[in-house]
Amino acid sequence: MLLLSWRRSRYKAKGVKLGLLADIEGATLQGNGALLTVGHGTFVGRAHIQLLADVCIGENVVINDGVHILTGSHDVDSPVFAATTGRVDVGSSAWICTGALLLPGVSIGEAAVVAAGAVVTKDVPARAVVAGNPARVVKMRRVEKIVCRPNMLRACYEAWVGNVSQRP
Repeated sequence: MLLLSWRRSRYKAKGVKLGLLADIEGATLQGNGALLTVGHGTFVGRAHIQLLADVCIGENVVINDGVHILTGSHDVDSPVFAATTGRVDVGSSAWICTGALLLPGVSIGEAAVVAAGAVVTKDVPARAVVAGNPARVVKMRRVEKIVCRPNMLRACYEAWVGNVSQRP
């Protein structure tokens, strides 16, 4: 419990905006922490997040270990390889699996799944499952209602901060 509180305070000190019950477990942040927003109930594992532009992660998202989220690159058509940046958005209830790579400027739709090792170069539609390099839609999820709450399993944490099911 104390470790979780310590981790949250460490990321908040870097300017990260953390929703209630959001947990970042050992992620490496490169850049301006104030550009990262993590929604309520989201879990971020040992990922690498480059913060040269905004990264907005929705509610109840799971981002597994080894994920890389990049917001900066270089223009290959520029004679000096000029820097480019692009915001990354991850919709609520999405799952970004181990080792996936999200490139600058992409949006992951609500309840989408990015398979392990996938390289996302373009937007992913809501409820799509994508895999490969470059990532392509392999199927659409047929689930009507998403109820994934990855951090609700941490009952003692909820006891510490209060009952969040009654909050908006």
